[in-house]
Amino acid sequence: MSDVIFNHFKRVPLFKDLSDEGIQTIVEISHMRLYKAKSFVFMQGEKLDRVFFYTLEK
Repeated sequence: MSDVIFNHFKRVPLFKDLSDEGIQTIVEISHMRLYKAKSFVFMQGEKLDRVFFYTLEK
Protein backbone atom coordinates (compact mmCIF):
# COMPACT_ATOMS: atom_id res chain seq x y z
CA MET A 1 0.00 0.00 0.00
CA SER A 2 2.84 2.41 0.75
CA ASP A 3 4.05 2.04 -2.86
CA VAL A 4 0.65 3.28 -4.06
CA ILE A 5 0.84 6.31 -1.75
CA PHE A 6 4.46 7.01 -2.73
CA ASN A 7 3.69 6.89 -6.45
CA HIS A 8 0.69 9.14 -5.96
CA PHE A 9 2.71 11.78 -4.11
CA LYS A 10 5.37 11.66 -6.86
CA ARG A 11 2.67 12.93 -9.28
CA VAL A 12 1.40 15.76 -7.04
CA PRO A 13 2.78 19.15 -8.18
CA LEU A 14 3.03 20.36 -4.55
CA PHE A 15 5.71 17.73 -3.92
CA LYS A 16 7.56 17.94 -7.27
CA ASP A 17 10.73 19.36 -5.70
CA LEU A 18 10.93 16.83 -2.86
CA SER A 19 13.51 14.07 -2.95
CA ASP A 20 12.38 10.45 -2.76
CA GLU A 21 13.50 10.48 0.87
CA GLY A 22 11.34 13.52 1.58
CA ILE A 23 8.34 11.90 -0.02
CA GLN A 24 9.01 8.68 1.90
CA THR A 25 8.89 10.67 5.17
CA ILE A 26 5.37 11.83 4.26
CA VAL A 27 4.36 8.32 3.16
CA GLU A 28 5.36 6.92 6.55
CA ILE A 29 2.74 9.06 8.32
CA SER A 30 0.09 8.78 5.60
CA HIS A 31 -3.05 6.68 5.51
CA MET A 32 -5.04 5.81 2.43
CA ARG A 33 -8.80 5.64 2.76
CA LEU A 34 -11.42 4.98 0.14
CA TYR A 35 -14.75 6.79 0.26
CA LYS A 36 -17.91 6.15 -1.69
CA ALA A 37 -19.22 8.94 -3.91
CA LYS A 38 -21.09 11.66 -2.00
CA SER A 39 -19.64 10.55 1.36
CA PHE A 40 -18.74 13.12 4.00
CA VAL A 41 -15.04 13.13 4.86
CA PHE A 42 -15.42 15.82 7.52
CA MET A 43 -18.20 18.16 8.62
CA GLN A 44 -18.29 21.95 8.63
CA GLY A 45 -17.08 23.32 11.96
CA GLU A 46 -15.33 20.08 12.89
CA LYS A 47 -11.86 20.57 14.40
CA LEU A 48 -9.31 19.34 11.90
CA ASP A 49 -6.01 17.95 13.08
CA ARG A 50 -4.74 16.54 9.79
CA VAL A 51 -4.30 17.32 6.12
CA PHE A 52 -6.38 15.65 3.42
CA PHE A 53 -5.31 14.94 -0.13
CA TYR A 54 -8.01 13.74 -2.46
CA THR A 55 -7.79 11.75 -5.64
CA LEU A 56 -10.76 11.33 -7.92
CA GLU A 57 -10.68 8.13 -9.90
CA LYS A 58 -13.10 6.76 -12.41
